[in-house]
Parts: sequence; C-alpha cells; structure tokens
Amino acid sequence: MATLLEFEAQGFRNLGHVRIDPGEGLNFLIGGNAQGKTSLIEAVYMVATGRSPRARKEAEVINCFQERALLRARVRHGTREESLDVMLWRVPGFFKELRVNGKGVSRGEFLGHIPVILAWAHDQEVLQGAPALRRRLLDEALVQVSRPYYGTLVRYGRALHQRNSLLRKGFFRELEPWDEQLILHGVVLTVRRHGFLRRLAPLVSQAYQELTGGQESLEVHFLPSWDGTTSQEVGEAGRAALKRFRKLEEQRRSTLTGPHRDEVVFRVGGLDLRAYGSRGQQVAAMLAWRLGEWEVFRQELGEEPVLLLDDVLAELDLNRQSGLLARVAHGPQVLVTATSLPSPALEGLTAKVFSIHAGRVSQWAGEGVRS
Repeated sequence: MATLLEFEAQGFRNLGHVRIDPGEGLNFLIGGNAQGKTSLIEAVYMVATGRSPRARKEAEVINCFQERALLRARVRHGTREESLDVMLWRVPGFFKELRVNGKGVSRGEFLGHIPVILAWAHDQEVLQGAPALRRRLLDEALVQVSRPYYGTLVRYGRALHQRNSLLRKGFFRELEPWDEQLILHGVVLTVRRHGFLRRLAPLVSQAYQELTGGQESLEVHFLPSWDGTTSQEVGEAGRAALKRFRKLEEQRRSTLTGPHRDEVVFRVGGLDLRAYGSRGQQVAAMLAWRLGEWEVFRQELGEEPVLLLDDVLAELDLNRQSGLLARVAHGPQVLVTATSLPSPALEGLTAKVFSIHAGRVSQWAGEGVRS
C-alpha cells in the first residue's frame, strides 16, 4: 500500500504553513466553509501527480500574498520511503519544479510514486461539461497507472498542435508526416483507453448500484473517434478518417478526427446523464467512477492508492455514508473532509481526526476516534 506519512504545504492558496501526518485507514479533516479543506485536498493531489486538478493557470495556487508555494510529502511503498516536492514561483516568471528524493525530474518521472484518487464536488462538472473534461477524466487515471501512456499523450498533443498549425497556415502538402505521427500515437491512446474502460465500466456499474440501493443501473460507454479495439483496426480506421475529413479540415483549418475527439457517455435507464440526469444521479455516478478507479488501480499497480474524498459525505444519506466508509476504512489510506464529524456513520470504525480553521491544521486530542 502507498502511504502518505507526512505532508507539508507553504504559500498554497488560503493555507497557512501546514503539516500533517495522516495515519492508515480513515483520516478526517473537519472545518467550516472556506477554512481550507478543499485547498488541502488539492495540495495533496498536486504533490502526488505534479499538477493541480482544477487551476486553469497553476500560478493561481500560489497565495496572493506570497511569491512562491512549496508542497512536500514523505511517502512509503512497502519498506521503501521517498520524498516528493512541488515548488512554484510567481516571479520573475511562473516556474514549477518537481523533485523526487531531492532530484529534479520531469512530470512523467514524477507520476506514480504515490497513486491517488480524488472525489470532490467539481466531479459533477465533468458530466455536465464538454467532452474534453471526460477525456481528461480517463487520462488522469491512465497517466498514474502507466508512465508510457503519459509520454504518448504528450507526443500526440505535439503532433496535433503541429498539424493544426500547418492547417491554419494552409500548408496542406506538408501534412502527411504529421498524419503518420497522429496515427502512431493516437492508436496507442485509443487502444489503452478501450482496455481501461473495459475493466472499469463493470466496476463503476456495481458501485453505482450499491450507492443507489440497487434501484438504478448505470452504464459507461467509450465512443472513440477511431473505431476498433486492436492496434491494426484502430490504425486502419484512423487513416480512413483522416482521408475522409481532409477536405473539410482544409476548409475549417483544424484536425477533426482523432483521440482528441473521443467521448465517454454515462447512461442510466438508457438516458444520457449529461442531459437528463438529476444532481443526485450525477453525484452518485461520479463517486461510483472513483470507487471503480480504486479497484482498477489496485489491480494494475498491485497496491492501494490514497483516496481523497472532499465533502462527498454531504451528498449521501446516513446509510450510504456508513456503507462508503465501511467499504474504504480497511483498505487504502483515506482523507475525508467534512464540516462536522459524521459520528453515526463511523460506528465501529477508527479514524484519525484533524481540525482545520483559517488555513491552519491541528490534530484533535488523542490519537483518533472510535465510534
């Protein structure tokens, strides 16, 4: 199991100088609104993955009264310990540095040292928003379980950028080499996404049924731009699509086919949750997705990821709160934020509890609580 032994943040959003030492199992961060709970969860996610899950520009995470932000974690894999650092500077121009055991590394090298899954209120935007958000949902999981996938994603993005640049400039005769690059990397992304969804979808459906008491059934479908499940099938579909769309791409000056056009669809009772789902259904669907991710991470990585639950309990009734906490309490290390300790839902469970107020964290008296 990957374990977060110590975490420290300085100059990050509305947090003060924060240090915590979460235990294994359940850890609660209790505080009122706007006290820093979500900022702390965001910071933990960022020190695990090297990027913020919500900032449009990463300079936004630096406290407005500070010139830099520092995130530091000490983590354990079995008997091996590592240190992870994320450092961000506002001036003279925004700069970010990632370090593992004190050595500067690329994001591709930084990923995977402490796998993490985040469930929070912003997840609902994924279902309501543009397809790019659902592609990012897939990619954020895949880059943690496969460093080569991250490299392929970056190379595909570069090829796509170059191809679009040529289209905008009208250099149509120079597209062929970039068509091949697009297919080379796009095939890998499509096949990997297919495989991941094939394992994930039934786990998400099962978790959704448990969260809704078996009253509804959720289906998750992957709609790729290039059809096929094998590399050969996808490659052939990609070449045919590029040929088919060429005239239209020349008119619109943009690449209209490829993995950057893939879609993930969530359906309950045959209806698309994006258009017809209630808030409760959307919240349950995204929480089910995160629980499914947890299972797939365990299978792919052979270890438990850290689970971050930000204000998730507020969306669940008491029975579902109890069911969720019982499900995760004896598995991964879990950090849960709430405005108050859900004592009835904690019956029979042990948790370590921290209080957060005005961006500062303190541990409750005693090592933890048992209900």
